[in-house]
Amino acid sequence: MAYDPNKPKPDAGVVDVPLTASFNLIAPRPVAILSTMRHGDDVVPEQAFLNMKGFSYDRRADYDAAPMSTLTLLSKRPPVHTIAITRSRKSYANIVATGEAVANFFLTTQEYVERLYLLSDGNYRTGNAKLRDSGLLLQDSRMLKVPILCEAAAWIEYKLVQIIDVPGSERPIIILKPIASYSREAVLDSRVFVYRNATDYPMGHLGSNVFSGGAEGRYVARHMSRGKELTLEQHWDYSDGKPFLSSK
Repeated sequence: MAYDPNKPKPDAGVVDVPLTASFNLIAPRPVAILSTMRHGDDVVPEQAFLNMKGFSYDRRADYDAAPMSTLTLLSKRPPVHTIAITRSRKSYANIVATGEAVANFFLTTQEYVERLYLLSDGNYRTGNAKLRDSGLLLQDSRMLKVPILCEAAAWIEYKLVQIIDVPGSERPIIILKPIASYSREAVLDSRVFVYRNATDYPMGHLGSNVFSGGAEGRYVARHMSRGKELTLEQHWDYSDGKPFLSSK
């Protein structure tokens, strides 16, 4: 049936979506745990990193990791990806300082949902303390000084190309060039370089603290959110380090 632009659109069964929540319609989208680092005079060495095998720990570095669901493809040939990060985030400052980042992709389990949601906690002054409390292991990347997260299923190592300010937005667009990408053999179909099946898809973001993946299809970060499905406003407050959770 041809589309008739003059035909009235039915209102029944249509729900208006607030523009601030419109990005939830682009779901599920993969959650990239972006690992970054910086050097600084105020860095406190983290003893938990000393015995991590395969990790060339730099005592002068503050390592950080944070979940990002805005990573997307800009160009396939040559490969160029983009991500949008709020200027106030440690990840943004670290990428500006070093020009490096690693996207770590995790398979979805309730354990990882809880641990990775902790990485969005804005209450941590340092990334080292946040990574320590997450219990995740660091390991040297192939091409960068920034490490990978060992428990991940796939990784992309990036060099910064350009940062583009978006008028009126607090999130600049960061253009990244992949310089290395690899995956665990068990989850990848190496003939076409895609995940083997639905249970092997990386964690996806559905909105607030609700995630998709695996056979169950839906996971809620219950421990960090006191068992509640946060509203969008509460979710972003938590990520920004506002103490609303402790007061309820």
